[in-house]
Amino acid sequence: MTDYNEPMTTEIRDDGIIYMKLHGGLGSETVEALTSATRIGTNIIKSHQEKIGFNVKILFDMTDFTGEYSVQALQVFVTFSRETKPYVAKTGCFGGPITGQVAGEMVATLAGRENIRFFKTYDDALAWLNENHT
Repeated sequence: MTDYNEPMTTEIRDDGIIYMKLHGGLGSETVEALTSATRIGTNIIKSHQEKIGFNVKILFDMTDFTGEYSVQALQVFVTFSRETKPYVAKTGCFGGPITGQVAGEMVATLAGRENIRFFKTYDDALAWLNENHT
């Protein structure tokens, strides 16, 4: 299922958490593929939320993200974040360069998402996702 030629991949882990991963940079040349990848992600999020009956948790891996992004790519993520907002309990992002966190915080603010947090490590992000409160 994982295609690392895509700028982003999405899958459902065995524990029910949705795992999303960025691959490489998000320059303007990736916008078409990123748009497609976010559509796939949106469908997975919506269908999983409907299946389990409550809002999903997302573990967002930026360890392979180069830090390069375009305004167009950020706009794709703002749209994605707005469209999935009703289906997501919280999103824990981890890894990658500081530019990824800065870009992610801009996206979260523009999308009105207050349930996104950024962590240095996988373990910290997963621990936060598994806390009983949001």
